[in-house]
Amino acid sequence: MKKFNTLGVVSLLSLAAVGCGGEYTPEEEQAMQQPELSEVEQAMESAWIDAGQTRDFSTWLFGVTPFSIQNVGTAPTSYYAYCGSNNISGTVNVGQTHSNLNLNCAWPGARLYVSNTSGTVGTHKLYVWTW
Repeated sequence: MKKFNTLGVVSLLSLAAVGCGGEYTPEEEQAMQQPELSEVEQAMESAWIDAGQTRDFSTWLFGVTPFSIQNVGTAPTSYYAYCGSNNISGTVNVGQTHSNLNLNCAWPGARLYVSNTSGTVGTHKLYVWTW
């Protein structure tokens, strides 16, 4: 009987020390009170792409993937962007931006690839961002 009483007291003290399981931290309570978001937003991704280099970016599973290309080099710079068989190419003048470009990359696992097709490292440099 003494063993049972000792176990009972230890159990009660343990429950009192850790609570009864129905308590939440202030952070958990605040998270539960915030409304659910109905939209999913993709974070912006960006990369510097030097001459002869290619970078890949995440894509939207539904719709088109938007992106912009800025020439941060010292000479007009050519690019080639593609996603599967969908592609776009062009040349960006110094200090200029080709804004609001987009490609349809709407299938699981798709990636957007952007290549700097110009030839001189350091002279031909692009800054690309997607959102």
